[in-house]
Amino acid sequence: KALILFTDGIDMTRTMIGGLEPRSNYRTSLQEAVKSSSLVFCVQYTNESPATANQSQLLTYVANDYLDDLAKLTGGRVFSGGLSRSFLSVAEELRHRYSIGYYPEPPAKRNEIRKIEVKLKQPGFMINAREFYIGR
Repeated sequence: KALILFTDGIDMTRTMIGGLEPRSNYRTSLQEAVKSSSLVFCVQYTNESPATANQSQLLTYVANDYLDDLAKLTGGRVFSGGLSRSFLSVAEELRHRYSIGYYPEPPAKRNEIRKIEVKLKQPGFMINAREFYIGR
């Protein structure tokens, strides 16, 4: 399964609603995305923020960092530079994606984090893979 997230990445609930705690935060949303076993492709657009210029730069930096983490942890990617081009890139990537599996010994315990490393013997190919999985 794949999720395409169309966003600027900026968490406006934290910047506009003082004192209101959002249902999710940076860390918990990343954890939930990883647990879902979905690839997350982020299509990032830019947007004028109602925040001041300094706040806007900081929010953009945090947003970029968050979307990079989200994509990396789930095996997806971040795209920017136009909606049409981004969706074409996502479609192309999904057409050329392969899924591999294995049975670990010993089996992973529930919620245990296991590291994964995928290597190719033949040069010239790109690997975009998760670095770990969580036992179920």
